[in-house]
Amino acid sequence: MNPNEIISQTANIIVELLKESDDHQMFLRNLKLKLHENLGEATNTEVVVNQAIEYALDKLIVSIQLDYDDGDEEFLGELAWFLCFLTEEDSKHLRSFSEMERVFLRILRTSETEGRLGVIRADIALKKL
Repeated sequence: MNPNEIISQTANIIVELLKESDDHQMFLRNLKLKLHENLGEATNTEVVVNQAIEYALDKLIVSIQLDYDDGDEEFLGELAWFLCFLTEEDSKHLRSFSEMERVFLRILRTSETEGRLGVIRADIALKKL
């Protein structure tokens, strides 16, 4: 199986895991753990998982959002990323964004400033655009 097929299949697993969850969303760290369980001890599992998440985000199948973690006592009250399965309506709405707006969303989802997730100074964001 070629790498693109593996990434696509892993993205499908992501969608299934999100659909199976009660609210169609899951904290990113928990999702990654479940994906590792599903993929087993394959080489480059971490790379495949990260690429599949990016693939699903770029295809507007899922979104990534910040929320407070209230389900894990170790991280209770901390902001954490979680993935959310997008409805067709939500996906259509995101598709209506300009390419510049989508690039900005990609920048935000990979940004961390002074330990704050999803935060970037405006001047730095402008340089990246």
